Amino acid sequence: AGSFWLTVELTFKTAEDVIAFEDAWKPLASYCRQHEHGTLSYQMARSETEPLRVVIWERYRTKSDYLDVHKTSPAFLEFRAKLTALD
Repeated sequence: AGSFWLTVELTFKTAEDVIAFEDAWKPLASYCRQHEHGTLSYQMARSETEPLRVVIWERYRTKSDYLDVHKTSPAFLEFRAKLTALD
């Protein structure tokens, strides 16, 4: 059986923005683990060579688990608002 996955790459302007991103991302990741049973993997890493770059790997049981569950969850919507504020 397959799965739906995506890789999100973000580059921030300042180290403070990276920290703010991580602070906003951690509660979302916790929410995913506790409430989104179709979320198989949700991981974030910072680049060693590019300190302002962050990568998120997401893997879902189905595309619907991503679109209809994850992207509409209250935790994601709150995270998205915080991420938009960093632009």
